[in-house]
Amino acid sequence: MSVHAPHVPNSVSPPASRDDGRSIADLLKDLRDESTTLVRQEVALAKTELSEKAAVYGRNAGKIAAGAALAFASTVALVLALAFAAYFAIVALGGGDDAEEWVRWVAGLVGFVGVPLLALAIGGFLIKSAVDRISHTSPMPEQTIASVKADARQVGHDLQEFKQKVTPR
Repeated sequence: MSVHAPHVPNSVSPPASRDDGRSIADLLKDLRDESTTLVRQEVALAKTELSEKAAVYGRNAGKIAAGAALAFASTVALVLALAFAAYFAIVALGGGDDAEEWVRWVAGLVGFVGVPLLALAIGGFLIKSAVDRISHTSPMPEQTIASVKADARQVGHDLQEFKQKVTPR
């Protein structure tokens, strides 16, 4: 009667010795069963990792959309307020109601062109920084990929050992 170690997920069973009494067919069946279990566990890990990443992206996309809508409305109001403030400040400095026509034109250009251009530049910077940050985040399940590669190396190593043990000397 042989004693087997209990199967632990994501672990590799110790290699069988030549004298454990199991046939090559039994060893191959165990290899097939453990490989199938390993593949299923890796697929489950990949699904879990991808669904966690998708949930994070989904939650944050909703927050970004809500924040963008609020920020847009606030930015429009703020840009208009700043444009009017700049216009009236320049008109007041240029003589108030008696200001020359060119002063009103300068005030209009500064207030209603300069302020929106400044807001556009700031908005462009914010968008670029967000896109850069997102582009450095991979949606790939890196943990699963690394685990599958390690498992493949281990299975290859175990197959080599198995081959050496069953090859007649």
